[in-house]
Amino acid sequence: MEAGRTEVWLMLGSVTIALHAFALFNARERTVATFVLFVLALAWTFIAAWRLHRGLLATFEAESARKASGMKGMGALAYSDDQKESGLLVDETTGLRGRPDQVVIIDGQYIPVEQKTGKVPIEPHLSHKVQLLAYLQLVSATTNSRPSYGILRYIDDSLFQIPWTEDEEHLLLERICEVQRLMVEGGAQRDHDRPGKCRNCSRRHSCSDSLV
Repeated sequence: MEAGRTEVWLMLGSVTIALHAFALFNARERTVATFVLFVLALAWTFIAAWRLHRGLLATFEAESARKASGMKGMGALAYSDDQKESGLLVDETTGLRGRPDQVVIIDGQYIPVEQKTGKVPIEPHLSHKVQLLAYLQLVSATTNSRPSYGILRYIDDSLFQIPWTEDEEHLLLERICEVQRLMVEGGAQRDHDRPGKCRNCSRRHSCSDSLV
C-alpha cells in the first residue's frame, strides 16, 4: 500500500466503473450510459499506462545509475545520489544529514557504499571511515533497520568492509560531539600536512591553516 497507493486507487476506480456499468445495464438511455463509461474506461486506462510508464522510467534510471557507478553485481540498488528523486537522509537524534553515494540491498540489508578516488590506501583513512559510519547511522535511522557493515570502494574496485558495531557507533558519536563543540567554541585546526589535500579542499579559501 505504501509503494502502490496510486495504483490501488486506480484499481478501485476500475471496480467502481464496472459496478456502474452493471447498474446501468437496464437503463433507458443505454447509448449515453455506454458512451460515458467508455470515456471513463479510456481515461482510467490512460492514467494507468502513464503510471506504468513512470515506473519503467524509474527502474531504467536506477539500473543506469547502478551500471554507471560500477555497482552491478553487488546487489539491488536502493538509493543513489545521482538519481533526481534521491532525497537527503536525515537523523533527527544526532542531527546528521547527508547523501551516501549508493545504498545497495545485500542479503536483505541496506548497505551504504561510499566511493573514493585517488591512491588506494593499505587501510581506509580515518576520515573516510568516519564518513561511512555517519552514513551507516543515517541508513539505520531512516530504514529502522541496522546494517551490520558498510563498504568503502576505491577507484580500482578495492573494497573495504567497515563493521557497524557498538564501538564504531561510539566513535561516531564522539566525533559528532567534537564537531558540535568546535562549532560553538571555535578553534578547529588542520589535522594533516598534505598540500594536495588542502588544494582540493572546498573550504581552503576560508581556512587559516591552509597549506596552499
